[in-house]
Amino acid sequence: MTLLFWSRLLLYIIAFGAPALHPAVVISYDVRTAFIWFVLVPLEMAIAYFLAPPRLRPGRWLGIALIALLVSAAVVSGFDSSFWIAMAGGAAGFMLTVAVFHIGARVRWVFALEQFFVAFIYYRLLIFSRASEEVFAESAVASGVLFALMIAAFLVHGLVLYAASRRSAFAASTADEADHRRNATERARGRVGREAVAFLAVVLPLVLLVAFVLPAGFLDHNPVVNLLNRPAESRPIPVDEWGDGLANGSLRGGIDGSGDGQNGDDGDLAQHPGGGLEGVPADQWGATGTTGDGPTEQRAVMVVAGSYDPIYAADAYFDAFDTVRGFQRALDEPLNELTTMRLIGTWRDRQRIPDRARRPQEIRFFSTIPDRVLQYRPYAVEPTVYRANYYPFSYHYTSVSRLSTPPPGELARARRMLERDVERLENYLEIELREADREVFQRHLDERVPADGGHFETIDAILRSFFDFQYKAGYDDAVSTAHMVRFIDQTRTGDCVEFSNSAAILGRMAGIPSRVVTGYLASRQLQTLSHLQGLWVLQRQIEELQQYSLRDLYLVTTSHRHSWVQYYVPGYGWIDFEPTAHAIPPAPGDDPNELKVVIPMLDPRSDRIAGFVFPWREVGMLLLILAALTIAGLYAYRYARESYLAAVARRRGYRGARALYTALLMKLAAAGYEFKTPSTTAQEYAARYQELQRFAADYTRLRYREHAADSERGALWQSLLQSYREVVRGSRRDGLRGLLRRAFSLRGLRY
Repeated sequence: MTLLFWSRLLLYIIAFGAPALHPAVVISYDVRTAFIWFVLVPLEMAIAYFLAPPRLRPGRWLGIALIALLVSAAVVSGFDSSFWIAMAGGAAGFMLTVAVFHIGARVRWVFALEQFFVAFIYYRLLIFSRASEEVFAESAVASGVLFALMIAAFLVHGLVLYAASRRSAFAASTADEADHRRNATERARGRVGREAVAFLAVVLPLVLLVAFVLPAGFLDHNPVVNLLNRPAESRPIPVDEWGDGLANGSLRGGIDGSGDGQNGDDGDLAQHPGGGLEGVPADQWGATGTTGDGPTEQRAVMVVAGSYDPIYAADAYFDAFDTVRGFQRALDEPLNELTTMRLIGTWRDRQRIPDRARRPQEIRFFSTIPDRVLQYRPYAVEPTVYRANYYPFSYHYTSVSRLSTPPPGELARARRMLERDVERLENYLEIELREADREVFQRHLDERVPADGGHFETIDAILRSFFDFQYKAGYDDAVSTAHMVRFIDQTRTGDCVEFSNSAAILGRMAGIPSRVVTGYLASRQLQTLSHLQGLWVLQRQIEELQQYSLRDLYLVTTSHRHSWVQYYVPGYGWIDFEPTAHAIPPAPGDDPNELKVVIPMLDPRSDRIAGFVFPWREVGMLLLILAALTIAGLYAYRYARESYLAAVARRRGYRGARALYTALLMKLAAAGYEFKTPSTTAQEYAARYQELQRFAADYTRLRYREHAADSERGALWQSLLQSYREVVRGSRRDGLRGLLRRAFSLRGLRY
């Protein structure tokens, strides 16, 4: 039963540890979560098994379990909301272990629940191991091994639970008499053997069925390409050659999804057709075309589906300010981790948001890049699913964000910053500048921003202060303070990076908590006719897009890379602001959004790739590793148990005598002696071996003379120790061969 407990615990750790260890299915365990699943729950399982009656009285046993649960939950949570999660996890580990090992067949339904729970975890792991093409390429062997391990672990786990339940059932029903107990045990073992064979006869075919009937290519990530079975070409293909008349501009009237071109409202669209639309075979998909004068095209990055306009999809937040380098990426901002966090389940924001005028909006992304972008403030994020048949639009995920939607004029009534707001947001107000640089920004504030305005009036004045600055659409990475000083004081011409970083600096100097955000801007004003034509084509190739109207879809390209500023407004929280909206618009020819749009040609019909090939080599390596780990664990368990018995034997008394006897039996088994059956007494076993008779006699007298005088019991104990040493010395024979047998034998684990 002890080995069954450790086997079950190992399978539990595999189930919860695989997401944190496998490169393709990483789940982020914070300290609290890791403590709950890898310390608290195993601790409660150990208490439920090792300290159960008759080892401890029921009251003391339950008291220890409850105290350990309360103390551990309080330490890990500090009595916040996660306290109850810790309590529930620890209690579940305790009660399930009791049900499996101490109640048995009477609550057999518990076994089924646990079995299906483990199966669900493995299923989720298998699904989301497809989340990243890059990670899959780096861990192809691990993915194949994990697939085989899931099947094997599911089967082994079922056998472990089944054997544990049957053992508990027949152990509880055996009689006290030795002969009857022996016969009952033998009959029960026969039943277990026959039923285990029956179990394998049913489960093994099911396992093989899953393994070989699984959809072909389930573990492969090979992209498929070529929309109309055209030969692969390296040059872009004009879409109007195969786009059914897309070039005639009839789409502009049909963005409402009706297709009749009568009900569309295109007043908020960019008032130019764009630079045309071209397609590239998916296997030719690569970097944006450039010349010495800059980019010559804009390539599709993602399709965003959502009814809100605009959508500021963030990939990084910058709040740390360096005197020379300017704004730097925030190291302690949890939202930055969401961009690369590979999830196995839905991520939810547990932090309460008291901001007013925030409404949940569902936004779906069909992306060519593995990293996520999310609208502020994300509330729920589904795991990224990798769809190879839509390459390069392979990364699909859905998010729900609490978007700030105050009606016009409401922000103007926002209160001023309170002292507690200043203390809480002091990191977003820090701005250390050289004296000369500070003078430049302060002069700009003094000339254009009134000093006595309210909180929102100050924000609005900072944004409007760029009224005579020239906006040149584009994106660069120059964020140094010196660059922003030249922008404010000299050039007064820049892209979104200059505007957002300067606006954040000015905001902090004016007492407004500020930070810079980067990502992509999905806006209806940026959707030219070329973008709509591209969406029309992609919508017919990506099945999931067909549930949306064209009005709710945005084609985001390399030209929509963006940077903006977030200001904190008391009562409303962090809100996205667009400084470039108040500047002089880009001159004709200076807007990258007018470049030709390039989209990939997809072949979604090729959803089946090569048939499943069982990873024999990887499975063999896995089995070899597992065998080595199992053997190492058995040796560690053997020597740890011997040390434990030796420590207990020092206490003398009844427990010490039993520990000494068990330690002796383990040493004799390692030396090659026959096993002692549970129904055989010490003196009956000693009848086979002359050298054991003195020890058996002392052990029997010590065990059954509990009320003897202390002097007599002390003499018996010394005699028992002396006979123990003599037996151990007498069992050491056969020279080197005997030494190796005693050192490496695992026969003693029988006891």
